[in-house]
Amino acid sequence: MLAALVILLIICLTDGNSLNVDRWSAMHVAIKAWLNGEYPYTAVDHLHGRTSNFPGLLVLGIPFYILGNVGYLEVFAFLLLAYMLNQYLPIKQSISYMVLLLLSPAYWWEIFAISDLFSNIIIVVCLIILLKKHTRDQPFNSPYFLGICTGFLFLTRGIVAIPLTLFLFKDFWRIPPVVKFKFIVAFLTTIALLIFSVLIYCPNLNTLKFYNPLVLQTNYLPHYIHIIALSLPFLFAFKIKDFGFDFFKYATILLLLPVIFSFIYRGFLYGVNLDFDLSYFSMALPFALVCIVQQYKVKPL
Repeated sequence: MLAALVILLIICLTDGNSLNVDRWSAMHVAIKAWLNGEYPYTAVDHLHGRTSNFPGLLVLGIPFYILGNVGYLEVFAFLLLAYMLNQYLPIKQSISYMVLLLLSPAYWWEIFAISDLFSNIIIVVCLIILLKKHTRDQPFNSPYFLGICTGFLFLTRGIVAIPLTLFLFKDFWRIPPVVKFKFIVAFLTTIALLIFSVLIYCPNLNTLKFYNPLVLQTNYLPHYIHIIALSLPFLFAFKIKDFGFDFFKYATILLLLPVIFSFIYRGFLYGVNLDFDLSYFSMALPFALVCIVQQYKVKPL
């Protein structure tokens, strides 16, 4: 609880407009435009940038925008993680995980930058833990609920497709066709509704072509690398022997691979003039921490 209060204090005292990072303001201006009946992906933030967030993440940010600061999402994600670990894990294991997280400079950078990236990944981790523990290893027992949840999270940020696919695809492959159909219907319906809720405000196709989150989320790498990165989880899903070290090891590797390739690719193109957001590496941290803890025989899952 003390850590949550410190995070809240940092966010409240930080002047976002003084930051050279625009994730908070990109979300803020996009939500503001959306709630005002405007197309959110043409809204310009305090650094003259635009949001790359998919509609699902904007929906997650709306309650905190209404409360006055989208940065409160960071506090919510931290409390959610602490609650989930406390509910489903032995106390020693959950404390070990949280201590490692709070010792991470990458995590505190996210807090001081009022970034939504880490919170997005934490919410995905929490859903995976919830599904694993609450469904007794049978997440497709509630295909409609699962389809809605995964469809929503898929439309927060493209990279979350990697851990979700890794977690679900092997079970999806084995379930009966009727269960597959229910899941797909719920999944696609959720995605369609979220996309439609944005597209109704898009003035024309030319605007959609040049002002959409995919343009920003895919501009660091050639398209074929994105295709490979999103294809690998389908293959590695069958290599997972258990939900513990195995799953989190592959999730960490597959999340890091596109970031590493992007860093090398842009370094090759621009050399010493490389402009790259190193915070993308922190996307793998919530998964990597599990591997680290397990190496020291304190298994959090």
